[in-house]
Amino acid sequence: MNKSKVAKLVVSAKIIGKSSLSEAAETDSVCLGQMAIEVESGNLWLNAAATRMDHYMQKPTIKEGEHFIIYANMMRTAIEQICTEVINLCQKCVGARGLNKPYHFGRIIRDLSTYLRQPAPDAVLADVGKCLLHSNISSGKIWDLSFNKTKS
Repeated sequence: MNKSKVAKLVVSAKIIGKSSLSEAAETDSVCLGQMAIEVESGNLWLNAAATRMDHYMQKPTIKEGEHFIIYANMMRTAIEQICTEVINLCQKCVGARGLNKPYHFGRIIRDLSTYLRQPAPDAVLADVGKCLLHSNISSGKIWDLSFNKTKS
């Protein structure tokens, strides 16, 4: 780790009231690792939804549109859950002191928490479940993105 990164960590540790750099680094490295996993999960959802949209644009049928909307709603729900978890991990990293003035974490977290709320989340999940229950495709294959597979 270069000197500028260490200096930034020391300043960050002092700002958020950690008693030592090692305490801050240990807590923060675990949180950052968890955040990295969450962000990558979100990226996978976004890429899969983009692939679904590309497929729909090539074959714009009502059925494909319905499946795309269900998948997009699944993605939106997953992204909301992922972002909420990342916010919780951020709060854990900065601690209570980091959420107070003069720091902006508290305001940013409040704004993001409000922005992330989806309308009627239970209805969206119910629609996904209904789609799975009423589909003639096995649940293991309904979201298979291998569109070019040949049937055996």
